[in-house]
Amino acid sequence: TSLSSYLGLPKVIPVATCFSMPITPVSEIEAYLRPLQRFSSLKIKVDAETGREMLQEIKKHTNAKLRVDANEGWRDLDQFINFQNSLEGMNIELIEQPFPSNMKEEYK
Repeated sequence: TSLSSYLGLPKVIPVATCFSMPITPVSEIEAYLRPLQRFSSLKIKVDAETGREMLQEIKKHTNAKLRVDANEGWRDLDQFINFQNSLEGMNIELIEQPFPSNMKEEYK
């Protein structure tokens, strides 16, 4: 008997979720990802300096969809577009918050 049936509750339905990974040194990424294989997607926090290298290393060790949290790390639209273009084929689902909120024109 499951706990939910014992308590008279509806059956628990599994929900896919993602794991948020902090900015991590590239040399530590493989070990960090080992216990995360059960996640179908990962939210990766990146910065402008190490983001590309970090994502390239992550892609070597997982087939999970990647949700990139750029943490307002870019101040220049062209640099961000170059970064975004370099990620083609890396199973990126979305890139969130690349610029500070006051950079409204860049978001347009």
